[in-house]
Amino acid sequence: MKKTKLLIIALMAAMIGLASCGGGGVSKNATPGDVVEKFFQLLQKEDYAGAAELFASDGKTLTGEELTKIEGIIGMAAAEYDKKNGIASVTITEENISDDNKKAKVKYDMVFGNGEKERSSQSLENVDGKWYMNLISN
Repeated sequence: MKKTKLLIIALMAAMIGLASCGGGGVSKNATPGDVVEKFFQLLQKEDYAGAAELFASDGKTLTGEELTKIEGIIGMAAAEYDKKNGIASVTITEENISDDNKKAKVKYDMVFGNGEKERSSQSLENVDGKWYMNLISN
């Protein structure tokens, strides 16, 4: 696992108390891969608030305070990506959805502006018929 992803995961785990409910910016017909792609599109547009709305935990969307914390963490991750001249592309390489349609894992490849490549994955959960990225991805 890359340092950047470990930093993001550690910060999320340290900053969030997870008793959640609230909003969300995900279309009902979006696939897990669509949600991951949307996250990186919002990140590139510096719409950290919109990107934060794509997260959930324990079957619930995040509260206002949690969204604010995640927005800050996303901004810090974006700063790390900027050190690599930003994200040039994200390609979904695999999407696996559980038989009960409650969990998913998306694998993807990122290429940064400096040519560096990174392979990673993101766990997602289905909340009220919409896919959201898990705060802690494994």
